[in-house]
Amino acid sequence: MSGTVSVAREDLNTLIAACLNPVPGDQPEEVRAAFRRLDGARFEEAAPEPASPAAGDGQFMQIAFMGHIELTGYVTEITLGGQPGFRIDLPERLWGANPLAWEEYSAAALFSRRPVTEESVRRAWEAQLARAAERARQDAEWRRMQEQRALEAGDGYDEDDEPL
Repeated sequence: MSGTVSVAREDLNTLIAACLNPVPGDQPEEVRAAFRRLDGARFEEAAPEPASPAAGDGQFMQIAFMGHIELTGYVTEITLGGQPGFRIDLPERLWGANPLAWEEYSAAALFSRRPVTEESVRRAWEAQLARAAERARQDAEWRRMQEQRALEAGDGYDEDDEPL
């Protein structure tokens, strides 16, 4: 959950100083008061990020690079080490809030590219998420059934049996 809390500058400075220079034992009253005001502050939801990148910077594409690397996402042209390149924001970054879901490749490695619509990329990503959730559900059910079978089968040793 992300959001913002309005805090007075004096309180923030007091809290930062208290964190950087911890006082052994009890904190001064001004620090405790600043924490109380922070605890009572009104939490405001952060503005949601836009569902898609800014128009005009790039476009949605299926793009392939040498080495059988095929990606679908929002593609922008960039400069890598002074050379042209491509940055691909993957659907997980665009709609899944994963800031690390992007890749960059040199333009020299480009094999092919094909424009696609944002809707088709989003539908494919959502279908992939649904398949993954269904697979996780099936795996959990399979594990539960295996555990139940193991409990019903027992260890194969009765108290009346003599050990070998």
